[in-house]
Amino acid sequence: MAFDLTDRSRWCTLQSGYNAHPDRVVDHLTAGTATAAKARRLGPKPGRPVPRGRRVPYDASGQPAESTVATFVADRYRIVARVSRRALHGWDSPIAPTDPPIPRPVPGR
Repeated sequence: MAFDLTDRSRWCTLQSGYNAHPDRVVDHLTAGTATAAKARRLGPKPGRPVPRGRRVPYDASGQPAESTVATFVADRYRIVARVSRRALHGWDSPIAPTDPPIPRPVPGR
């Protein structure tokens, strides 16, 4: 099955095309080095450190819905994590609507 993701998210596609309903996500963040191919596409010199991420969304029964692996350029990416006691104990922990917006990174910093 092929889907055009121009105007909808992967999660909408998972729900409508595969009847998969992601409920939670586990992100794995690691450091790696830019391969020659990644360096050509992303811009850093080959061998330079780059952050890597693996995201696995799970449905309510605990089954993985997909797996995504991405390599980032560190000076163009920001990771923000919010942790609460509820989240640490496995309870639902939605972001409150009163949480301040996440500021955009300033170019050159």
